[in-house]
Amino acid sequence: KIAQFPLPNDAVIKSTALSGEIRLDGRPSTVSLDLQRLSSDQSRRDGFVRRMFRSHPTAVLTVPALVDLPERYEAGQIVTQTVEGTLALYGAERPVTFHVEARLDGSVLYVLAKTSFTWSAFNIPPPNTPSVQVQDNVAVEVLLAARPETR
Repeated sequence: KIAQFPLPNDAVIKSTALSGEIRLDGRPSTVSLDLQRLSSDQSRRDGFVRRMFRSHPTAVLTVPALVDLPERYEAGQIVTQTVEGTLALYGAERPVTFHVEARLDGSVLYVLAKTSFTWSAFNIPPPNTPSVQVQDNVAVEVLLAARPETR
């Protein structure tokens, strides 16, 4: 709850600071997020979040194997599935399940993955201030665009 705004209101924090490898051959996939590069529409919020994660600057998702992938994707068809992995965040590791939708548009495969967790599940103190009261739930959405490699 942000003091001057009516409910509901959400703080949206974004980043393009993902790195790692997504493997389609049954080997583990690992994706890292640099938490120091998160940003929102408020520089004060950004600074607060960066200070909050100063001692734990990276979140790492490990998926043991991507399974049950379609042999091929058809243009415009939405493929849904769940992907289970382990999220290492703030010094704790917890299982997470992403709900995934994939759609081929031309030569680009768009993958939208959504999950949620609680601050308390990772022993993270909610980022409350005198003017902001945060709920325990954190919603995460990841959008990936996979393109064929050009040589």
